[in-house]
Amino acid sequence: MQTQTKHVSFTQSNVDKCRCTSCPVQKGSSCVTQKVEAIRTRGMTGLSDEDIPNVYCSQGTASCGDLDFSPSCVCPTCAVWQENGLGNYKYCQNGDAEKMG
Repeated sequence: MQTQTKHVSFTQSNVDKCRCTSCPVQKGSSCVTQKVEAIRTRGMTGLSDEDIPNVYCSQGTASCGDLDFSPSCVCPTCAVWQENGLGNYKYCQNGDAEKMG
């Protein structure tokens, strides 16, 4: 049986819809807090994917090493997850949608 590859684009539209920064997995992360504050003050221009703590279903595992993966994540409540027909979650830990589906 062949599995269908899922691709989620890393676009401003998906960044805007993404709920990753409100996810309990990232809630206590000082790394995420610093990245979100940098985006608020500087905007996203000139930032790399690693500087933006969300849309992991597009970009893969988190670059922040202080995430707590024990709480439930919010992927199934996310418009990006729903619009792309994704079936997995915790992309921040497990890898992007092309890898995880």
